[in-house]
Amino acid sequence: MEALELEPRQTTAESPPEPQAEARGFQPALSLEAICYIAIVLFAAIIRLPELDLIPLKQAEAREALAAWHAINPNAVGEPPASLQPLGFSVNALLMSFGGAQNAIARIGTLMAGMAVVFMPLAFRRWLGAAQTVILMALLAISPALLIASRSMSGTVWALFTALLTAWAFARFAETRRERYAIVGAGAAALTALGAEPAGGLMLLMLSVGALFALWTLSDGEGELQAAWRQVREALPLPKMGIAAALALLGGSTALFTLPSGLAHVGAALEAGLRGILVGTADAPFIFPLLSSLVYEPIFWLFGLAGVYFVLTANAEETPFAEQFIGRALIGWLIAAVVASLVYAGGVADHALWLTLPLAGLSTFAIVRALAPVQDRYWHVPTWAPYLHAVLLVATLLIAGVNLIHVGRVTLSLMPELFPSLQQQDLMRALMIFLALALSVITFFLVGSIWGARAAWHGTGIGLLMLLGIYSFNAGWQAAVSKFDDPRELWHVNPSSRNLNLLVETLETASLRATGKPTMAEIVVERAAVENNAPLRWALQRFPNHRLVDVLSSAVNAPIAIGVAPEPILGADYVGQRLATQSSWFLSTLQYWDIIAWLYDRQTRLAPQFDKRVIVWVRADIYGVEQVPSGRR
Repeated sequence: MEALELEPRQTTAESPPEPQAEARGFQPALSLEAICYIAIVLFAAIIRLPELDLIPLKQAEAREALAAWHAINPNAVGEPPASLQPLGFSVNALLMSFGGAQNAIARIGTLMAGMAVVFMPLAFRRWLGAAQTVILMALLAISPALLIASRSMSGTVWALFTALLTAWAFARFAETRRERYAIVGAGAAALTALGAEPAGGLMLLMLSVGALFALWTLSDGEGELQAAWRQVREALPLPKMGIAAALALLGGSTALFTLPSGLAHVGAALEAGLRGILVGTADAPFIFPLLSSLVYEPIFWLFGLAGVYFVLTANAEETPFAEQFIGRALIGWLIAAVVASLVYAGGVADHALWLTLPLAGLSTFAIVRALAPVQDRYWHVPTWAPYLHAVLLVATLLIAGVNLIHVGRVTLSLMPELFPSLQQQDLMRALMIFLALALSVITFFLVGSIWGARAAWHGTGIGLLMLLGIYSFNAGWQAAVSKFDDPRELWHVNPSSRNLNLLVETLETASLRATGKPTMAEIVVERAAVENNAPLRWALQRFPNHRLVDVLSSAVNAPIAIGVAPEPILGADYVGQRLATQSSWFLSTLQYWDIIAWLYDRQTRLAPQFDKRVIVWVRADIYGVEQVPSGRR
């Protein structure tokens, strides 16, 4: 692939240039590599934008949004919560000061950080090469973990971006010995460890372990690498780096020194990170980050582990040193990430990104080899042969998958036994699963007998890349967009219900009837309704005339009231509507064969349970009735 460049139109003496061409001058020509970059970035942006404002904020998101909103609106109703993402707090405060209290505005900062992560492989192109850079960008663009986290207010996305910026800056310093790179790296490292999220220090530790692992495994008997590493350390401008780290942390946590209160959030994030060593997240599954990565990104695990093999067995004389170093650094990062996922009690689904980056990077080493033309000294392999095998493999695996899905759905309607009793037609579908898998094995050996084993392995790799890529993208899209409020999605623990949108619509309609404006009606809210319910508190911020009371009583005569008591004594006739703002479900309720339907479509035998119910009361005259119907007051 070629780099993006400007190419002038070529002319010869025999064919003089046309006057129009001379007038236009140089014509931009996009290379194939540049077209790939543009397509990947556009695709990544398109899949991250749908319904960004319609999906209600979850508990952790709403807490971060409220912290930023209270910082720029000191008179906002309620006590401001502490932010656990100082850098995200600053960015959100700056964005909200222009865009207001909208879900999309609260999320757009993290979305831009996620897009920056997709861009970051371009910074490493000088060491990775064009092919691996394009593949890594494509993998990050479709990564379910990065897609879901980028569409939420995830501090892990910020930590990943600043960690990659740290790695690039220090790599450039090692190459050039220019102080500016070390200064940038120190600032990015400070933001990673203390400014991005509570567990940001673990991200920086993983990056350090990766670099040390590469140095250790690539060390030679002559000590040349150790000597070069010693020279790099001695050249570091430590005083300037310390100043840069302090300024970056101060500026990043205080919205460029405009919100001094942001410094308090650094301490809150550090405290939460230390607490997470021993105290886990409520209702979160065991080893949550590792489990999320395995469920949503099997393509990265398959090709990432294959990439580990190719990195460790690569010919040192034929492989550039930078490529060897990056490959082994990713292996070290992966090892540290797996250990952190196992021992860090406060891990959440977003921390699957600890594993996403090293697995995606290692996957490029395997994918490049799978897509490369087959070179075999004994067989002449046509270019299209591995792709034909890939199509046949995908077809056979789809046959097995469709029948497996059918069997999984049937078992949901049967007794939860270890071996459910299936009907004859269902047994035939189960048999088709094994026949399709056997056919895929036969196809492998058939291709191997015609074009050799190399062609068969290349075709297998391409086929699995296609199939698992589709599966992973579908899983990420469902979790991010289609089933954002379904707690059976492993990523979502106690998600906010789409009923919050209905609640906001109800309030806007009632406000229009009461005041002629959609957000200006007086709303009285019982404190118990918003206690430990940050999503509801955030939804109410767009209504400036809402106020909190300890209890709904006969003194309440406002157009709208929100409470939890089913029969409050109010000062007028009201019509009420009960809404659940949160739902819950537990992975431990899966039984035997239920896991098949759950993995594909998140269907389970036991349905989610609705939590945190509130009642919206609209005054009868606003609602449009003269007498309150029985059972509605």
